[in-house]
Amino acid sequence: MREIRQALLAADVSYKVAKDFIKDVSDRAVGEDVIKSIHPGHLVVKIVSDALTDLMGPVDHTIRWSSKGPTVILMAGLQGTGKTTTCAKLARYLRKKGKHPLLVAADVKRPGAIDQLKTLGKQNDFPVYAEEGGRVPMICKRSEARGRERTGRRHPRHSRSPGDRPRDDGRGQVGREEGRSGGGLPHL
Repeated sequence: MREIRQALLAADVSYKVAKDFIKDVSDRAVGEDVIKSIHPGHLVVKIVSDALTDLMGPVDHTIRWSSKGPTVILMAGLQGTGKTTTCAKLARYLRKKGKHPLLVAADVKRPGAIDQLKTLGKQNDFPVYAEEGGRVPMICKRSEARGRERTGRRHPRHSRSPGDRPRDDGRGQVGREEGRSGGGLPHL
């Protein structure tokens, strides 16, 4: 149990959650009858798996599509776990369902992440919004404007005429015409 606790704490799980989780697993393990044909270690793995499933709650696999603007899907996880590749696979799936995905390269920390997403976008004929060296919140804000421009969807808080498009100020900064403001996050 010590190794499990250390792994949880190393993964930035809060101390209280890790402590409660270990207590739950220990209680389950003590209460289980060890079947002679099963190695006790295998039983502990199953108990830990069940406890993690209970801790995370039931899984809802449906995507709640926004009716008023782009639907945002955020991919988060540890480095090297396949998030970028999964984004391309998800975009391909969504395109088959009649959606119009826009991939947004907002991983500015990992060298090569933006190039990888651009390559995957090109291979699969997906548009990719990317900025070199930008700040993530601003990349996300500007990508939303690009996504709205592509789909013709307006933000519910703003009414735009067809000629009122985001403009480039010459420094690569996308803004709105005077009196208009944007907001929100990128969409996939």
